[in-house]
Amino acid sequence: MIRTMCIRKQIAGLIIIAFMIGLVGCGGNTAGTSETAGLELPPTEELRCGFISSDIFSEDISDEIRKDWLSYEALNRQQQMTYCKIPGNCQKDFDDWAECEKSIGVNMENPLENCVWLEKGTYLGMPEGYLGTPAVRVTWHGTKDGSVNWLRAESGYRSGDIRVVLSVMLYKEAPEEETEAVQKGDVRNTEQARLYFLENLEDDEPVLTESHGEKYVSSTAYFPWEYGLYCIDVVGTAGEEPSVRETLEQILGCFSDNSDF
Repeated sequence: MIRTMCIRKQIAGLIIIAFMIGLVGCGGNTAGTSETAGLELPPTEELRCGFISSDIFSEDISDEIRKDWLSYEALNRQQQMTYCKIPGNCQKDFDDWAECEKSIGVNMENPLENCVWLEKGTYLGMPEGYLGTPAVRVTWHGTKDGSVNWLRAESGYRSGDIRVVLSVMLYKEAPEEETEAVQKGDVRNTEQARLYFLENLEDDEPVLTESHGEKYVSSTAYFPWEYGLYCIDVVGTAGEEPSVRETLEQILGCFSDNSDF
């Protein structure tokens, strides 16, 4: 049995805050209650994690960052103060995962694309074509010179009426002084909490949480795989807890052995 918590107790609260508020981009739950889930999971010895170099991405990714910064700097002071987004934040939608990988220039392993018992959906896990929502959405942020700080890719699937949302986060390694501060427990914002999570995560132990509200229940897994931080959020209607948990177990099985679905 894989233990559900893989890092020291003193940072458990930071993980729940950093991820459950939705800033990682995995899951679209409304207000509810979160707790650690006790699921029997398949072995995940192959799970691992790392940081990425900004130059692994396609030039288009860097160009979009530079364009966004130029647009921001072309504004006057007053316009900048009322700017509706963070400078350097970019977004692009795709019809499928393969198109997404080709565009950003990075191969992000996604066994769910070949999981025959899952239906393709929107990146929010709704049925295909729902309100024109795309199948895959990529969001990223970078500096004025086009260097990528982080990139998030989201894709959705369905198992009957159960929604499955996959989010893959890629992070550039933080400066040494920031890493040292985080390692000492000086965590002051969500990005640092994520870094703390990565620095303390044991490769073979995904973090599992559950959340529920009046009309929904969800089971969520966070784990490192390849060089990304993966999040899988499985959401069903209230009362479907057993089916939601079973679906998450099956999905994690795809990652622990993606040679046979």
